[in-house]
Amino acid sequence: MPSVGPNHTPDADDAEEWDFVGDEVSDSVVNTDYVPQICDAAHVPYKVQNEILALRKAALSGKQYQKVFTCGVGDAVGSAVYISADDTVATAKSDTSGHSKVFGFIAYKPTTTTCIVVHFYQVTVAGATAGSPVYLQDDGTFGPAPGTVSVAIGIALDATSALVFAGSLSPIANPSDLATKTYVDTQGASQTSAHGARWNLNTIEEEITLANAVTTDSVANLLPANSVIYGVCARVTGALLNARTWSLGWSGGAALYAQAGQSGVLGTVTNTNSTGTASPGGPAAGPLAPAPNPNGAAATKIRVTLSNADGGNGTTTKIRVCVIYATLTDLTS
Repeated sequence: MPSVGPNHTPDADDAEEWDFVGDEVSDSVVNTDYVPQICDAAHVPYKVQNEILALRKAALSGKQYQKVFTCGVGDAVGSAVYISADDTVATAKSDTSGHSKVFGFIAYKPTTTTCIVVHFYQVTVAGATAGSPVYLQDDGTFGPAPGTVSVAIGIALDATSALVFAGSLSPIANPSDLATKTYVDTQGASQTSAHGARWNLNTIEEEITLANAVTTDSVANLLPANSVIYGVCARVTGALLNARTWSLGWSGGAALYAQAGQSGVLGTVTNTNSTGTASPGGPAAGPLAPAPNPNGAAATKIRVTLSNADGGNGTTTKIRVCVIYATLTDLTS
């Protein structure tokens, strides 16, 4: 064994892992023989540091998570992930309910197709407000506003960073959460084929506060992108003023989901199918007729249209709307 002095400068031949060639490494003990000695490590390669830190973080969640998961080449460190197959994760996104069930965050990638997952993480986010919710985005990043299926995943620490957490299976899909009372059920019925094709049946609802205007749109996109709408239910939860009536639809069709003339009396209920047939006070006659989101690939807001602007006051006049919809996932193999 060669003698090692208190100071050693590695060169290209003896540098290991990600050591910086030319950086001096100091050792407080001079090892001149084979006697075991304990000393402070003054230089640890970055790759080793990262793996040690990732394993330590994973240990906080128990031994069952101290393992390496399979992932994609494009799944980056810091990304939120969901379980996509046995012992396999993929980048979580808010584009569909199936992709939005956040299991954890990639802390380290030993190889391009494996990763170590932790269950909380500090991330960078633009335009955040300290103390406000941070949401998963359709592209897998994080932001101060919700995506198509909104998942409140953490809290902003300041304008550019946030602490995010895993385990959101039934996320609030707001943007103002409890204030707008928008909710997405991401644990709805689903079925997956042997080769990855998936059918998901879900609901999304919001209590819409009607402005002193002829039309008021929902805060959230209640008609998800690329979805099939099975039915739209509505209930007057805050009576309209001046005996005004209303209809329910979207920007391209004011009465697609409830015809004009619906009563503004507190407790009035409509249960409409996607052809626009409405029956005030009870369910629609006959079976529902599924139809695509009228705006296709673009997530769309529901619109309430009043017979006159003075039917709403922006505070107490409210209609709760629930959309029953399905999304489809393509074959993966």
